[in-house]
Amino acid sequence: MKTMRKGKNGTAVFSRLKRSCAVFLAAALLVSMPVPAAADDSSGGKDEVVYAMLNRDGSVGGTYVVNIFDKKGPIVDYGDYSSVRNMTTDDKITQDGTRVTVTNTGKKLYYEGKLKNPELPWNVSIRYFLDGQEYPAEKIAGKSGALTIKMRITQNPACDETFYKNYALQATFSLDSDKCSNIKADGATVANAGGKKQLTYTVLPGKGADLTITSDVTDFEMDAVAINGIRLNLNIQVDDAELMKKADELKDAVRQLDDGAGSLKNGASGLKDGTGRLVSGTDGLKSGSADLDRGVAALTDGIDQVQDGLNELNRKSSSLTSGSAQIKSALGRIQAALSKVSLSADRIRALVNASSGIKAGIGRISSGLGSLKSSVGYRQYKAALAARGLNVDTLKAGNAQAITNLRKQIAKLEQTYNAIKNIPGQETQAARLKAQVDQLTNLVTLLEGNNAAIGGTETYLGGVSSAVSQLSGGAAELNSQYAVFDSKIARLGQALGGMLVDMAELSNGINTLAAKYSALDGGINAYTGGVAKLVSGYTGVVKGSSDLAGGSRALAEGSGTLSDGTNDLMDGVVQLYDGAADLKSGTGTFREKTSKIDTEISGQADEILSELTGGGSKPVSFVSGENTDVNSVQFVLKTGSIEVPETAVPAKKTAPALTVWQKFLKLFGLWKG
Repeated sequence: MKTMRKGKNGTAVFSRLKRSCAVFLAAALLVSMPVPAAADDSSGGKDEVVYAMLNRDGSVGGTYVVNIFDKKGPIVDYGDYSSVRNMTTDDKITQDGTRVTVTNTGKKLYYEGKLKNPELPWNVSIRYFLDGQEYPAEKIAGKSGALTIKMRITQNPACDETFYKNYALQATFSLDSDKCSNIKADGATVANAGGKKQLTYTVLPGKGADLTITSDVTDFEMDAVAINGIRLNLNIQVDDAELMKKADELKDAVRQLDDGAGSLKNGASGLKDGTGRLVSGTDGLKSGSADLDRGVAALTDGIDQVQDGLNELNRKSSSLTSGSAQIKSALGRIQAALSKVSLSADRIRALVNASSGIKAGIGRISSGLGSLKSSVGYRQYKAALAARGLNVDTLKAGNAQAITNLRKQIAKLEQTYNAIKNIPGQETQAARLKAQVDQLTNLVTLLEGNNAAIGGTETYLGGVSSAVSQLSGGAAELNSQYAVFDSKIARLGQALGGMLVDMAELSNGINTLAAKYSALDGGINAYTGGVAKLVSGYTGVVKGSSDLAGGSRALAEGSGTLSDGTNDLMDGVVQLYDGAADLKSGTGTFREKTSKIDTEISGQADEILSELTGGGSKPVSFVSGENTDVNSVQFVLKTGSIEVPETAVPAKKTAPALTVWQKFLKLFGLWKG
């Protein structure tokens, strides 16, 4: 691997390399996939070719590794194989755990090892859909309709990530043009190969894939899907001197733009400060004019309210004098009414005593219902019978058991009766059996009725007990509520008793008030005459306040218009300043981000080149870390084909049996025999 870069470091150059690299990579994959007989003649180390037979859904069926050595003499290799086989010579291969040894007598040695662990660096999933319904591969052969094939390739975390990150894949689908039409395969390179469409996908190192192929199919069949993987090792020359020159020009332009944005921000700041002072002055004028206008308006409102109050007071003068006369008359009627009030203390005491008697009666009822609640119920009924030697539960159980036994006996007697009732000479015996059955049946009915009576008694007493409980609860609530009522009756009696004393004092006070009110009534008549004179002289004050309010309103409106204009100006200046500040912030960030653009381009270019060229690291063994001298590792993956099973035809001639190696080569299309 050799990578050459001229001039300064850079990354943008890859915009003109992307298309050419993709084409070159596809071409490299097409021509570089090896077969054992075509391995490079290297001076040392070994090559590994990993062959994997995939199931048609992409899962791994088995994995083999062909190890290629280009030297004679003793060879030591390592791998966790279940079996090994010499493919080129008769030299014996010895396997001791993961250690494989052989003394090669030929020019080259090819030996095959079957891996115990078939894991690959990639997980492959292939799914088939026909008319929207998913089918397994073995069920879709021969079907017709709208076909969709979905392949997903992801990293297998169970394998060393070195291969996923450094190896590119090429996946190839081959569709028969006679059976498949309207083929769509985004991202694929499409080529015609005879009567087939070959769809080739390239998957770069460290990248998975989600591939979709659609087609209209008739009697669908498809060749095996081939997936080949190699380690990228590209020779790329990059001249980035012109790119670095443009990067320097960009840095200079960004610096000038940032300096200009700073000057604009400073000028906008000075304009903002001056406009702010202007706004402050006009706001002060507006505020003072508004305060003056509000004060004048308040004064005018106050004068108007005083005028309204005086007018209302003058209008109410007649009502005031009339009302005073009515009060004087009412006091006279109260005096007469109080002289007729009479209340007896004996009647109050009789009311209190009657309420106390009712309370005591309710208490006795509640107590009696509580006692009845504790003595009425099915449990008490059973206890009373038990005291007389009769256990109700035992009686019920005994009745039930007796009923069961009697029914068994009746069944036996009925069986015997049915057996002899039609036999001549057995009429008397049959009649006796029939009588016994009837007697036992009546006894069962009696026992069942007994148990039913016990159950009915339990239901009845349960209902009675529930009703008594509810009645007892209601009586207890009545007792509690009436106690509150009785206490209020007692307090009412005490209050009425005190009222008898207060009524005498009230009568004396009313008499005194009536005597004094005559003087107050005369003063009210004199006051209403003075209010009428005050209303007549207040009209001039109202007119002067109205003129003052008109002038202050005009001043407030003018100062408000001036203030609004300066505030609009300030909003525009603030927007100008904010825009200048945002511009300066953006240009500052732009300047900061581009200050190291040359070194960043260099680093990214190195990273991209490393990905495209394989990073320059030495290949590592896929089968064992103990294999330290490895020239290359390649992967050849292949699925089974999808085809309609052929009807078995008797063979006319038995073909010679193939060797295991011939079968293996035939599996991957490499055997032409």
